[in-house]
Amino acid sequence: MKRLLIILSYTFLLSSENWVIKNYVNEFSDYTDTQYIANKSSFNGSFSNYATNYSDLTVDFIIEEKRVNLKLYEYAGFNPVKDKNNDYKVSVSYDGKINYFKANIYNGKLKFKTRDSKKLIEILKKNSNVKFFIKNNYYSKYRFEVNTNGFNNVYNEYIKNNTTRFWDTDSGFTLVLLLISFGWTIFIWSWS
Repeated sequence: MKRLLIILSYTFLLSSENWVIKNYVNEFSDYTDTQYIANKSSFNGSFSNYATNYSDLTVDFIIEEKRVNLKLYEYAGFNPVKDKNNDYKVSVSYDGKINYFKANIYNGKLKFKTRDSKKLIEILKKNSNVKFFIKNNYYSKYRFEVNTNGFNNVYNEYIKNNTTRFWDTDSGFTLVLLLISFGWTIFIWSWS
């Protein structure tokens, strides 16, 4: 009975998380070994511009080790915002604090610089509710809230899965071969 209860509790914890590790796909729709973190289902919010006020918005995250990207879908549609005006100002509110970032849209993704991405990841790891307010230099404004429950666990699992040990790389293998060769050279030299 205890084992069943533990299994049920573990299943509940996994299903309550809002985040998941996914694999990119290639041009043939085959999964690659390259992974990223995404929200299980889109976060909801609203957007306003010259044509509308407080219309439906959905948001998807694409997070890698040192990079945060967002896809903003106006009218809760399927095509992400692709703005020729690349400059966006992002305000992030959590625990009574506000941080300010800049981002650019490229290929339908709102991309943060590495330094800002690292800070955003730390915010997502430590807080349960994070509010975003994004605006461009014109009139478009986007508002949404993110429930980060489970993000820290998924991020740690992502890092564990994607950490490459030096000796597993081609460079590491070459170094090991050089060291072995060097060791044999010294051994042979001292032997003769």
